[in-house]
Amino acid sequence: MGRSAYVLLHGHLMDEEGVDTKLIGIYPSQEAAVLAMGRARMLPGFLESPEGFTIHELPVGVAAWSTGFDENRQQSISCRLIDTSGELGDPVFIVHHEYEFPEEVDHVRMIGIFHSEADAIRAIDFLKAKPGFCDHQDGFSFGFYGLGEDHWKEGFVTVHGYE
Repeated sequence: MGRSAYVLLHGHLMDEEGVDTKLIGIYPSQEAAVLAMGRARMLPGFLESPEGFTIHELPVGVAAWSTGFDENRQQSISCRLIDTSGELGDPVFIVHHEYEFPEEVDHVRMIGIFHSEADAIRAIDFLKAKPGFCDHQDGFSFGFYGLGEDHWKEGFVTVHGYE
């Protein structure tokens, strides 16, 4: 059985613009994610929308959406791609996929968390041929995050009506 990581997200409504989602951090335990949520709740922006926090447990080395997707079906099926035995390393790599459909409506999918850049690239390569992803291959991205490191430490400000 592999390890899990806990992803802390915050989403808040942006009027007609939809929901803005921020990745606060990736944590080695649910308890660490809950503590981070408590710290973030005291910051500007988060203080005004404390109901927007969610914690997601993600098994490391598992790619969600492993059978692909279509715009009418929003179901994720996952498969283990990488052997994740052993300790969770630092940093970890998170893979996303984003595209617009219909125009100006962003669809963002969290693909998974991986031990290394090579594992993240392998997950992307695996998914590129799958339905939906094959039509939006340039939508993949990944980044590394320090395990247990808080992001958005200053909070945030939302500016409405900016042109």
